[in-house]
Amino acid sequence: MYLLVASLLRVQVASIVILSMVTFSYQNPAEALFQGAGRIALYNNLFVNTEGVGRAINIMPHEGRRPETVDIFHNTVVASDLGIGIWDTRPEDRQWVAANAVFARRPIHGGMRAWNITGKLADAEKYLNAPLARIGVLDLYPRSGRLEVADIPIGALIEYEDADKDFNGWARWAGFVGAYTGSGENPGWQLGIARWPSPGGRPSPRPDSAR
Repeated sequence: MYLLVASLLRVQVASIVILSMVTFSYQNPAEALFQGAGRIALYNNLFVNTEGVGRAINIMPHEGRRPETVDIFHNTVVASDLGIGIWDTRPEDRQWVAANAVFARRPIHGGMRAWNITGKLADAEKYLNAPLARIGVLDLYPRSGRLEVADIPIGALIEYEDADKDFNGWARWAGFVGAYTGSGENPGWQLGIARWPSPGGRPSPRPDSAR
């Protein structure tokens, strides 16, 4: 089974720019959930692939084009094999992997890394509410106090469109790793095989109880 619920997935073929944010990708036993080359920005996404090949994000050469400028940040990744992989790059190109929460046998391969929280697949349950549950119960929201890194600068990762918002569409606070800002009970959308529940692809404003 493979599920992709997207608020924005933009591909600009001429210059090979892929801008992907606010997607929920779930289970593809045959290949990685996201594969790409060229210039890529991938942020504010949720990935779960614990079946078959168990790979989430694979950035590698394709049809003669290598990975170029690659920015992968503020994603939450749960995979049985590979979390984030960047392969066969050139020294002059930047590949930046930052502020992700990644739980897999091989959490991250390649790229310059900062502020990530990583672990094995089994470790995901220590950090996320219900990361190994079936769809409908699956909950990738952080457990209280578990996905925070004090030294993430609030403005370090917001040069892209809506990068200052989290998966739920709310303004980011300094210090949170992964696709969500906040911890405890998720006040936003319950992950499922459905599109965003509100017009415009965004949930209702964050309640005060989520602060």
